[in-house]
Amino acid sequence: MVVRVSNAPRASGALGRAIERIEGALLVALFGTLVLAAVYQIVARNLWGGGLGWGDAYVRIAVFWITIIGAMVASQSDQHIRIDLVSRYVSDLVAQWIARVTAMFTAAIAAIFTWKSAQFVHLEYEDGLIAFGVVPAWLCEIVMPVGFAVIAVKYLMRALVPPR
Repeated sequence: MVVRVSNAPRASGALGRAIERIEGALLVALFGTLVLAAVYQIVARNLWGGGLGWGDAYVRIAVFWITIIGAMVASQSDQHIRIDLVSRYVSDLVAQWIARVTAMFTAAIAAIFTWKSAQFVHLEYEDGLIAFGVVPAWLCEIVMPVGFAVIAVKYLMRALVPPR
């Protein structure tokens, strides 16, 4: 199953399509389990006075993962929020160069986020903190460096080889 932003171009190449499928499958699975866990928590609290001990933590972490993976999906088609005033008033060639510079800047920022979030996850791993149940916190946070690395690579590719 592939989750795509409407009118968004498809990824080119087998690797791009595989990443697109994985992102979509993760989004669908996470959203489905998020809804199930949230509904169960509500029903269990109302009927039995309590839900799953780890249910609320899972819902928070699932929302976090959906956010990061959603950003990865949005980066595939360059659908992130941006202020685009200059490109309306310049030639197509200048607009293309502005888009390339912007993509390179975005890739650089995402690379910095990758590095810093990897350091954070490593510290959480060393501390041995638990997110919920027996699940370590670093395992719940690993989506940050992975997600930002994917975004950095996508924008680097967009800067070096702009889409048609």
